Amino acid sequence: MTQDGQNQTGKSHKIPDYARAHGQYKAVQGRMMAKYPNLVRTSALGKPTLSPDDLPPGPDRDELAAAKYDLSEATNNMFEAQQEAAGPDDVGDTSAPCPLARQNQRESPEKKAVRERRCPHVWVEERRETPQETIKGNEKSIEAKEGKPDQEGFVRGWRFENKVIAALDAQGLIEATSVVFRCEECGARQETDILLKNGQVVEVKSISKSRAKNLADQTSNIEMIQTQHGDKGQRPKAILDGSLPHSGFVEEKYKKRGFDVQVFN
Repeated sequence: MTQDGQNQTGKSHKIPDYARAHGQYKAVQGRMMAKYPNLVRTSALGKPTLSPDDLPPGPDRDELAAAKYDLSEATNNMFEAQQEAAGPDDVGDTSAPCPLARQNQRESPEKKAVRERRCPHVWVEERRETPQETIKGNEKSIEAKEGKPDQEGFVRGWRFENKVIAALDAQGLIEATSVVFRCEECGARQETDILLKNGQVVEVKSISKSRAKNLADQTSNIEMIQTQHGDKGQRPKAILDGSLPHSGFVEEKYKKRGFDVQVFN
């Protein structure tokens, strides 16, 4: 489960600027690619790549996930700062210079076509875990990261996921946990937190308001997985952390995206 970097006081750890976050992510990714050469895959653009979901559960996966999250947040912050600095007539202007825009301008027509194509995603299950395996993996991650200020959001998320999994497993409702799917068309991967025996796909979230605003791709993927691998008559479900002061905001976001929602305390 991908979590955010917000601590339990509601304050986020400092997100580095885009250049630094991008450099840090590439450095961590490069180190992991050298360490796990057998897990390196080819991206839709034909380049070697490695994502957190490609790695086995543990500190290395968590480190790459944290670096990827910081890069995502730094990118969002960069665009938000550009919009705030722009006048009212310029807010919708997509021509403002930024590293991503300059990179896209250098792409060949073929690569641009691949990047901009909206893949229909044909999801195939790659692996799954039992509730006990996921809980044990989360406990190891908590032990490794607990006490580190910049990891409090992750620790909170793992604890919340374990709490939800234990409750549902005690009722005999879980088919599998940490189910990873891969798209046959583009190679994208998407992990779902829980698959229930009734065919409903479940996301377990303990996230910040900023993360809740940037879930479009993930929720779209989950909706497709629900249709392709779950009960087509059901909507996917989000189980949200009710202990957070902004849980109502996150709940509304998921409802607007067509999810069944349960707030769990």
